[in-house]
Amino acid sequence: MAADVDQSVYEAGMAAYHAGDYRQAIVRLEAVADGASMQAALARFYAGQAHLRLGQQLYEEGRYASAAEHFRRAAAANPSAGGLCRHLALCYMALRRHELAASEMAKVVGADPDDVESRVRLALLCWKKGDASRAEAVLREGLARRSDEPEWLYQLGTLLACEDRINEAVEVLQRCLTHAPDHGRAHARLAQCYGAGGRVDLAARHLELAQGLEPNDAMIAFQLAVISGRISRPVNGRATLRRPPAVDMDDRRAMDRLAAMVEEDPEFVEAFVSLPPTEVDAEVFAALLAVLEQAIERHPRYADLHHRCSQVLQRLGRLEEAVRRSEQALEINPRYVAAMIQLAQLYAATDRQVQAIVRLEQAIQAGASYPDVHYMLGRLYHARGLKDEARWAYEAALRLNGSYDAARKALTELAA
Repeated sequence: MAADVDQSVYEAGMAAYHAGDYRQAIVRLEAVADGASMQAALARFYAGQAHLRLGQQLYEEGRYASAAEHFRRAAAANPSAGGLCRHLALCYMALRRHELAASEMAKVVGADPDDVESRVRLALLCWKKGDASRAEAVLREGLARRSDEPEWLYQLGTLLACEDRINEAVEVLQRCLTHAPDHGRAHARLAQCYGAGGRVDLAARHLELAQGLEPNDAMIAFQLAVISGRISRPVNGRATLRRPPAVDMDDRRAMDRLAAMVEEDPEFVEAFVSLPPTEVDAEVFAALLAVLEQAIERHPRYADLHHRCSQVLQRLGRLEEAVRRSEQALEINPRYVAAMIQLAQLYAATDRQVQAIVRLEQAIQAGASYPDVHYMLGRLYHARGLKDEARWAYEAALRLNGSYDAARKALTELAA
């Protein structure tokens, strides 16, 4: 019963979010945002997005203190400041479906010293262990090889700022922005350095640039709202903030990471497919589809990936494309029972009942003698006027599950 209540609250929250009623969305979604389920994870993400959008509305009304509070809560809900793909990647790790071998990171950097992300991870690991000098050395070693790498410059500038070496941090962050003027987080970090030195106008200018480049980063918006409340005019003159995209398909690094995780465990997609339909399905499943297609490009002979792609396409209502993906999965693995059942469902949904019957019969012969499969087969037989076959299928479902009410009701209808 509690699960049903949670589902209805979740659906109501998503509906409110989609309708732009962000206050109601926050109330509903935060009520079901605790826990490790994928529904709870998505509720947390969209609750954070609702806080972010409500904060933007309040900011544009000049209500900077109220806006700052919602930005603060948005940042707490999505501390990585990522879009949906990055959030899904973090959900993956939170569900213990993927573990990073931190102890191996130094070996990874040794094997490929120019790999940007691995060197950053190693530096962060050193920092977390309390070895700031080693973290700095890791980044400077990288910069000795490639002095113009923006991400290493940004991380070094951040480290120096945290060590209260503000002048050094400013110099490094300015170098970063020389090579990458659109590095939003570097603008934000530089703004913090300027703010620490009392240079409010420069801080405000860089925060404005940062928010335009990183619209998902609620902490940047929070800082912008705070500073706007302390000066006599809105920072950008028009008091408008760039709004975050629903699905940031330009977040290539996050998409790459999620695709790699899905390659290792395609069943991760099942957690999303089992969610109740809501108005944001197009956003969530568009992101998953892009990730799966990226994974299939790297592994075109992975039947699992084609099958999961078919499930997502079905959820998006793109049935013919879903059919083709299921057929591809079965071309790769002709005895893939889950793909047979999926393809039968798709055939039935696209008025190909005979083909659906053939696939379900094949699935049963391959070992899928499940009550719901027999019931589905019975419905298809019944629709074709094959009453004896339908009766056999319904009775098979009841033999496997004596409390299968739908099959019992179907038998009664058949007898009538």
